[in-house]
Amino acid sequence: MAQLAALGDTKAAVEQALRKSLLDYVAGGGGLVAYHFAAGANRHWPEFAELLGAAFTGHPWNEEVGVRNEEPDNVLLAAFGGKDFRLADEIYEFGPPYDRAKLRVLLSIDTSATDMNVKWIRRKDGDFAQAWVKAHGKGRVFYTGFGHRTEIWWNPMLLQFYLDAIQFAAGDLPAETAPRK
Repeated sequence: MAQLAALGDTKAAVEQALRKSLLDYVAGGGGLVAYHFAAGANRHWPEFAELLGAAFTGHPWNEEVGVRNEEPDNVLLAAFGGKDFRLADEIYEFGPPYDRAKLRVLLSIDTSATDMNVKWIRRKDGDFAQAWVKAHGKGRVFYTGFGHRTEIWWNPMLLQFYLDAIQFAAGDLPAETAPRK
């Protein structure tokens, strides 16, 4: 705290120092794991959306949806046994800076197994990523939109997925972060 006090006593100076420290930590080789509303937080901080890889634009679904496992052999998706699955949760839709060319999508909505007639769908391209990884400098970022409903947090399959994500972010579980072509 003494270091923050040395920066000045304004809230803005402290916030800027904390923002910089997070970005520097991840860029320097640290890891970040973020769930659900993290993509909607810090709307006043565009660099945070860049760090995560997307910004929240809405949640068209709050029901069971089909989830596509985009990389059945990826170590981070081992919990799903190489299969697609169904999940009930508040499902987010993402917008800029979201771009598959900048991150590696692991899970997405299977539009053929999901009600696509719900209101408030904004994306016209059918690309509804729900989990991804990306590099930030020398660091590792993991994000998933899952996590609104309480039962998500006691689902053994998702808990294993989250544990693997934490190990990835900590540098204990190597996984590819480069976008797929």
